[in-house]
Amino acid sequence: MKPNNTQFSQINSLLSSLFGGLELLLVAALLIFGLIIVKGGETEPATGKPTFDSPLPSPTPGIVLVKETPTPGPDPVLNLTFTHEPIYLSLSNGGAYTVGTVANVSNEDILRFEGTDFVMVFDGSDVGLSSTDLDALTLVDADTILMSFNDPITLSLGVVDDSDILQFDATSLGETTTGSFSWFFDGSDVDLTLDGEDVDGIDLLPDGQLLLSTTGGVSVSGLSAEDEDALIFTPTAYGENTSGSWAIYFDGSDVGLADTADEDVDGLGVSTSGSIYLTTLGSFAVTGISGEDEGVFVCIPANLGNDTACTFSSALSFDGALWGLSINDVDAIETLP
Repeated sequence: MKPNNTQFSQINSLLSSLFGGLELLLVAALLIFGLIIVKGGETEPATGKPTFDSPLPSPTPGIVLVKETPTPGPDPVLNLTFTHEPIYLSLSNGGAYTVGTVANVSNEDILRFEGTDFVMVFDGSDVGLSSTDLDALTLVDADTILMSFNDPITLSLGVVDDSDILQFDATSLGETTTGSFSWFFDGSDVDLTLDGEDVDGIDLLPDGQLLLSTTGGVSVSGLSAEDEDALIFTPTAYGENTSGSWAIYFDGSDVGLADTADEDVDGLGVSTSGSIYLTTLGSFAVTGISGEDEGVFVCIPANLGNDTACTFSSALSFDGALWGLSINDVDAIETLP
């Protein structure tokens, strides 16, 4: 028999007097185990799927290049620990050398110097670059390196000119280097077509602009520069079909780097503070410091462009002579302080 309303009320009153607040415990248990949810003061069946007041943002399409600056700590690629921000470098002369404790270093390799010794970062002979002078480099992230070469070479991509820049995506770095090459910058697309327009120094800025120096005089899109200068390239596209615009970034003649042919800037890197790290083809002398082609010196710019002004650090950032490199030339650098 179904109870009427009066009987139901009496039963409910009896249960309440017998069991007190057990119905509150029952509701709490239902909430804990997800059998009901409370929303806006009402109870609804739980669906097991969260709801959001607004949709999550979608990723921005396209590729953003970010140059990562390491801080002291474990190296993510080589599983080593360095004590300060390192300098990366490559040598000019062919042959095999021992640099610090690293044997069989050739001009297709990249070393890292971290203050007390060197480590092999990139062994070019492992990836088809034997006897190829790697004369420009910059690190994009822990396993991506941009590089250019002193002479044209033929790889699986085809003929790579000395005005081109390749991207190397590593699956392994160090004594055993593996990975693949792809086109990053085609110099002939943006007026780098003459013998003296061999790229010999590069740096990729955090905003994606590219700094570039050349072995000789260069003429691109209405402006000209010399081998002691650095250009800045603002891209509209990188890759096999490179496009963009040029401007003067660093005028070496404004700061005393045009006195001799030896003062050709053949390696450069810009720190996060804006200081410009430089190497030259031979000996150099600027206000406050002089050195040789195995040294790295630092310009702290007060002004850039067609009216470049620098204060030069009075000490070399890296002195290769202290490490037996007087017979060699450091012709590619990357600095990440």
